[in-house]
Amino acid sequence: MSGQVPDLPRHADFGTIFMKNESIQKKITHALCMIIMLLTGLAGFHCASGGEIVTYDYFITTGGITGDSMLSGDRIQEGRTYQVFFSMDEPERCIKISLETHLISPTIRGDRYKKINSYFIVEKQVDITRFNINRDTVFSEIGRNYDLNWLSSDGFTLCTVADDPIQNLSKGLYRIRFTSFRSEEVKYSISLYSNRKKLIIR
Repeated sequence: MSGQVPDLPRHADFGTIFMKNESIQKKITHALCMIIMLLTGLAGFHCASGGEIVTYDYFITTGGITGDSMLSGDRIQEGRTYQVFFSMDEPERCIKISLETHLISPTIRGDRYKKINSYFIVEKQVDITRFNINRDTVFSEIGRNYDLNWLSSDGFTLCTVADDPIQNLSKGLYRIRFTSFRSEEVKYSISLYSNRKKLIIR
């Protein structure tokens, strides 16, 4: 599913971005931006990590039930992870990523769904052919929706970090790996928000 974000209401994100080299000054600026946003009622905007206000014009959504075909082979802590890929045909300044997961409880009246916490990592495919080893690419982490205390949010925003070839939202392939630390399969929904139409979930 894809489309254009309606003017009202615009999508707001209060998640936290976890990227390296975030300074105290940036944290203070971000906090001030969010206070201003709340006081002025700008619910359709988002304060990015640098404090600037970001809006999104387009979104694309995918979802379903997790299964063995989605398993990544990598783990978050001890939890098995499922993977979803997306690609960008053009560079982007910021993108918003959100994920919701639900437990499925069959009943005689149909399935019931209970929302549960999920934890995900966003990775970028990086070309390593210059190192002359047995593989051409690797996936390198560029962000996650949880902190060291395992506090998570449904969504967060990734923004390009200047002069960083890894944490640069350039054209290429990206991967979202997520877990809910559950043995049973779960229902999931992933949404990507961007200002580029050429954002494709694979």
